[in-house]
Amino acid sequence: MRDIYLQSKLEMAKTLHIYGVELAHISVATGLSQSRLITDLNIADDVEFGKHKAKKY
Repeated sequence: MRDIYLQSKLEMAKTLHIYGVELAHISVATGLSQSRLITDLNIADDVEFGKHKAKKY
């Protein structure tokens, strides 16, 4: 259950980040530390970018 709770907070943080909300405000809204957000958003970005990499032939 804790993983679902954390994932929902990270999805909210990712959405707020996309819309240009400052990291400090995201931290307050989600209750997650800024260092946790930076780490997890970078991981999330790596996963998202991995899906959209161009194929090399």
